[in-house]
Amino acid sequence: MRRELAAIALLLLAVFLGGVLAAQGLAELRTGGGVGANFGFLGELLVVPMLAVLGWTGAVWIPLLPAVHALRLFGRMEERTDRSWLVFLAGLALLAPIATGLALHLGAEESRAAGLWGAGTAFYMQRAFGSIGAWIVFACLLSALTAATLAWNPIRVLLYKEGPAVAASAETAEPQKRRRNRGQGRAGEEPLATALEPTPEEMPAVDPTLMTGDDIAEPEADGKPRRARKKTKAEASAERDEEIAAAIDAMPDPGPGADE
Repeated sequence: MRRELAAIALLLLAVFLGGVLAAQGLAELRTGGGVGANFGFLGELLVVPMLAVLGWTGAVWIPLLPAVHALRLFGRMEERTDRSWLVFLAGLALLAPIATGLALHLGAEESRAAGLWGAGTAFYMQRAFGSIGAWIVFACLLSALTAATLAWNPIRVLLYKEGPAVAASAETAEPQKRRRNRGQGRAGEEPLATALEPTPEEMPAVDPTLMTGDDIAEPEADGKPRRARKKTKAEASAERDEEIAAAIDAMPDPGPGADE
């Protein structure tokens, strides 16, 4: 309950800050009645220092800070993501006025666009690093902010290219992948060579008596195999004759009349 009440309060604060800035903008454009008429003394107390320090380019990011944290308290965002976005938005509120000051070549005095922070920082950066050097420093600061919070670096995106080693490894890996896939079907299927192998039931039985060369090794008394004696041709022929005679004797008698 306390978390939801805090989330509702932060969400209302974000709406209030956004309304204060909108009312101030309309007042400066001479189309509204001013902040005090719509948001009272508290609205004026908040909008004046925000615009004085950060200017319009920095103040517009301030209402998003309580809104993002309210989403975290409502359970719509993880804690790590919430922290990253809070740091990113706060960094934008500080860097955007500097970019405005560099672009408009403002002096060190207060400016409604960049505020005292943006105008003064841009002025001293130009004096220290020059016009181009100040933009390089700003690009480094922005890249560090996005890399630390959003894990995205714009400089790396601009400069990244596949080197020769990466391209060569990709070309070498492609034929290897094709060779592996030749004997393999879709995911989960067995390779082609394994699928075509006959099962043990389909394999014919091997007759040991038809083997030529060394006979099957017979185990000795101590369990170790030993090489059996090689049979001669006469012994093998005699064994085959005995098997044929035994097969003839085992045949059933056809009985009388079988010759008719």
